[in-house]
Amino acid sequence: MNVAGKTFFIISAVCCLAGCTKTIEVYRYPEFYSTDLKSVTVPPFENNTLDDRAAACLTTQFVKALRTNGTYRVTAPDNLAPGPGRRRPAVIPSDGGAAAAALIEEAGGAQAVITGTVTTFTSAQYSYRWRHSGYGYPRRLRRPYYWRNPTHFYAHNEGRVRASATISVISDGSISAKTTACAAESVISEGDPPHLTPDECLIEAGKRAADKLVGQLAVVRIPVRVPLEQALRTARETGGDKLQFTDSFSADAGEIIAVVSLPPECGENEFYIEATRPGLDDVLLHRKFIWAKRDRELKLAVKPEQLDPSPGGKTFVITLYSQGEPIRSRRITVK
Repeated sequence: MNVAGKTFFIISAVCCLAGCTKTIEVYRYPEFYSTDLKSVTVPPFENNTLDDRAAACLTTQFVKALRTNGTYRVTAPDNLAPGPGRRRPAVIPSDGGAAAAALIEEAGGAQAVITGTVTTFTSAQYSYRWRHSGYGYPRRLRRPYYWRNPTHFYAHNEGRVRASATISVISDGSISAKTTACAAESVISEGDPPHLTPDECLIEAGKRAADKLVGQLAVVRIPVRVPLEQALRTARETGGDKLQFTDSFSADAGEIIAVVSLPPECGENEFYIEATRPGLDDVLLHRKFIWAKRDRELKLAVKPEQLDPSPGGKTFVITLYSQGEPIRSRRITVK
């Protein structure tokens, strides 16, 4: 973690304890992602387990989850039928070598290939039986009394899945980016009888593992806690690139600086600030920006004349928005 990340973590922890945070939803972009990447090919996963169902089950669930996510156009294994003079390998090696990636690119016409491996695909069932009994000495009987409860049966069903997936982005016939995601999930159902059978636990664990893999390789929405006190502040320059944080400004004393500070998880997301008069909907200023993961803070300069500080309109509200949702507002005065 870099210095900016550590600083923001400390500030966030203090603000969380003070209760001055707000949770917003943003998009999390993988490191390799670009808007030009629109299609991927998913060949059958490699099966490193003793269960013959593992590869087909995980491949189907992963493709379904990836299509539901909607980040990429997905070429499923069934669409990789070999054409004239073209052969289709039964299983693509999970190392995502250039030759395999080029072959799948030719077969599916995609920009990237996702190869996967299933290393754990097991289910188990454990049964327990017990009877709770004992002696008591009720005062009204004035003698020991032996009591016995009915026999109870208890079952424990479990399914465990562990898998990995590697995406290889293809550019000019070679791999330009490569990222591996791993997921391990277990589902347990207990009771008399359990709600899920061992096979149902296994299928549910496979779905969760597939969702977790997609969450690492595709664009997903995640909740992020934003410290409100640091999210938006207003300041003026005092010389030497130093800032004095204040809510009171003079129309002839330089620019108004809106200082934005957001968590690194907000990286690559679009935000904007707007300036309005209290109680009015007329937007006097609208400024968009893209937050970068490595930024500690972003300074947006606003000229007082852009706000039109005419008589009767010297108080303004500057608001920070994320996808149309207000995050933090500041009321300032221009004299």
